[in-house]
Amino acid sequence: MGVVTKSERVAFRFTPENRRRLEMAAELRGQTLTAFVEAAVAEKASEVLEQFGRIELSLRDARAVCEALSNPPAPSEALRRATERYQAFRDEHPELNW
Repeated sequence: MGVVTKSERVAFRFTPENRRRLEMAAELRGQTLTAFVEAAVAEKASEVLEQFGRIELSLRDARAVCEALSNPPAPSEALRRATERYQAFRDEHPELNW
């Protein structure tokens, strides 16, 4: 016996023209309208998540990142002051530390 998963309902509104196009495409694939739309939406969601889940760098930029990580610059005076303020805040509010 297979595993049965509960599905959730999502309502969409389509123009009559888009609905006809979706129904024709679903029929060509041998799918129900629901199965076709679910597959198409899931595929698009995967594409978007993949696109925003990675950073693409040119070779020049990748080298610059590697160089910066391998040879970081000395902290500036402003960064030192900010670090001191942050540490003082953490010391004053230990309940906010994690």
